[in-house]
Amino acid sequence: MHLEHGSHRTLGAFTKGDAVNRRQVSALLVLTELGVKHQLESFSDRLTIQKSVYLAQAAGVDVGHYFNWYLRGPYAPTLTQDVFDAVQNYDTSTVAQEWQLDQGSHAKLSKLRTAFAAAPASLTQPLWLELLASVHFLLDRRQVESADPSVLQAQLLKYKKPFTVDQVTSALQKLRAVGLLPAATA
Repeated sequence: MHLEHGSHRTLGAFTKGDAVNRRQVSALLVLTELGVKHQLESFSDRLTIQKSVYLAQAAGVDVGHYFNWYLRGPYAPTLTQDVFDAVQNYDTSTVAQEWQLDQGSHAKLSKLRTAFAAAPASLTQPLWLELLASVHFLLDRRQVESADPSVLQAQLLKYKKPFTVDQVTSALQKLRAVGLLPAATA
């Protein structure tokens, strides 16, 4: 991912000389592009931010965070602090005016946004994002033997995630539809 400032590509600083934290600005831009509010008041807010950025990175938009498994799926310890600092340090309404994602990142996030909008009626938005991110993480990091929904659901149950086989199937279908997982083989 490249950040663009005005007509100049840069990774380091505002042209006005103000220091910029690339991860913080990138996180704000990615969250904005995905339609995720920059709020950290509730656990659901923080969960949504964590899973949204994880999925953005899985889609190929590098925001600069490393994710490992935690109680609620993929988690980057530095991410919540980066978003908190960004909200404190930057006027979030002007960040998008001063900085932009490159066109490739826009295209990837636009496609990913369709997965966010496809939550089954049985799941809240934060739980849907948790399921999408968890299924992707388990397959990407080879924590399960196959992409069989029953196998994934059993592994999720080991982590005390009571998602149903139907919900896991929906997540697999959506992750494949947006290109985050390869198409199922017969």
